[in-house]
Amino acid sequence: MERTIIVTGASSGVGFEIASQLLKQGDTVILLARRIETMTKLVEDYPAKGYVYTCDVSNSDAVKITITSILEKCPRIDGVIHCAGFGLFELAEKTPIKSVEGMLLTNVSGGIHINQLLLPRFKAQQAGHIMMVASVAGKLATPKTSAYAASKFAVIGYANALRMEVAADNIFVTTINPGPITTPFFDIADKEGTYLKDVARFSLQPEVVASKMIKLIGKRKRELTLPFTMALGARLHSLFPRTVEWVAKPFFLKK
Repeated sequence: MERTIIVTGASSGVGFEIASQLLKQGDTVILLARRIETMTKLVEDYPAKGYVYTCDVSNSDAVKITITSILEKCPRIDGVIHCAGFGLFELAEKTPIKSVEGMLLTNVSGGIHINQLLLPRFKAQQAGHIMMVASVAGKLATPKTSAYAASKFAVIGYANALRMEVAADNIFVTTINPGPITTPFFDIADKEGTYLKDVARFSLQPEVVASKMIKLIGKRKRELTLPFTMALGARLHSLFPRTVEWVAKPFFLKK
């Protein structure tokens, strides 16, 4: 069945791959991002299915204007996939406060605001799926990710509470917790490029992550953490934090 899905952060990385795969399989996709060039080029082949909006999710006024416009245009929204976000790998004391604020606004507040605006529609429909990209860093924080990890822990905590609030309205809430993905994320997070090289054997491809996420749309799935090795590591850390931090310290210090 054809669906209408909003995808934030759709100009690159996993967001772009999700939008591309959804369009190819016949869904209607509403693409949101600050930069529109790649999104506009993508939807050229799907003029009746793809709609592009310029929106900085860290700007509350822009979010309200954009989502209001979308709700006026589309009688039904089946889901929203929150891919917008960025990180910065830096020591806690050296992380610029503007970068901290930016991560919290983009990674956390923007998604919360969008959900607040969409929830009345989802409740009226008695259906909807909210999918939020968090991170393994939201389960297992490591050195040089203090602010980024804080934002992703916040996403997971928010989603866990929201899931219980809206379950009676047949609204699903899923968190996606990926490890490193080969995307432009690291152009900002790790400008030296050393971390992605060090963890290459664990690195995920965006098209694979996108495919796994799309398969979950419309399913009551609590969360997906990948790859398996990092999912296992996060689970073990929750049970034996000191042991895991001691054993994995050399790996954690690769940033």
